[in-house]
Amino acid sequence: MIRNSLAIQTLNADGTGAVEFFWKTGSGHPADAFAPDSGPGWLWPLSGLRIGDTLYLFLTQLIESKSGLGFASYRSILLLISNPDELPQRWQTRQVEIPFFHHSENGDLNFGIASFVEGDFVYVYGVREDWTQGMGGRSVIIARTPAKALRQPDFSAWRFYSAGAWTDDLPKATALFAEAGAEMSVSYLAGVKKFAAVYSLVFSPETVARLAPRPEGPWEKPTVLYKCPEVSWNKRYGCYAGKAHPELATTANELIVTYAANSQDFGDQLRDLRLYWPRFVRVTVDCSTAKEK
Repeated sequence: MIRNSLAIQTLNADGTGAVEFFWKTGSGHPADAFAPDSGPGWLWPLSGLRIGDTLYLFLTQLIESKSGLGFASYRSILLLISNPDELPQRWQTRQVEIPFFHHSENGDLNFGIASFVEGDFVYVYGVREDWTQGMGGRSVIIARTPAKALRQPDFSAWRFYSAGAWTDDLPKATALFAEAGAEMSVSYLAGVKKFAAVYSLVFSPETVARLAPRPEGPWEKPTVLYKCPEVSWNKRYGCYAGKAHPELATTANELIVTYAANSQDFGDQLRDLRLYWPRFVRVTVDCSTAKEK
């Protein structure tokens, strides 16, 4: 199994469109679309954004581990693609290590779970984990940087939100909310004139959304968008990776949400072909509430 691949969709006006898939081949076998430039392990995609002619992808470099789920975070990577309109086989890429990553036995600090451009700034969300706090031990923090500083990239320009102000002191970054997923999306929902953070609750069948007037908040309490039915198929099954895709929405108050279903037993993926497919859910949002359509 490859660790990452690409899917490029050409969108029609109604949000549909053909999808073309890409990955590399090595020795006649499928290989990762992106591999680390240096160091051990493999790359796991998080979020991305495009500014001008450059595509920016945030990734985590992972390594094998004998504990947990069998892998551990090694470092955080920003991948710059200078010619994203070309076919992926022709992409010119550059990998840069993000210096704010931190790993410990109690959890990680990692940026890139969500990102977008707002005005002159790029906002990048991260997670700060402290599993000594139990299930609420993963909280969301936010950084911002001038969009022009991302091209170098100049990490000295990053500022972190702390109690109503922006500071260069990362340890002082304020938690926006807790019980977050390891990945999510944040996008502006024009119908309610608020930003929507969409993610899966940890070890829960629920995909939720929080709304806020600004990228840094204040964030409202989570509203359940959808409860995945796959968890009822088998006690080993779970759902995760909830996020919205604003480019697929066709109205100002619509969220197109995806999530994935998987099993704690790798063999289930081979026995049950219903697993490990992206699931799409169409959600409409009315003011501060969200309802499945």
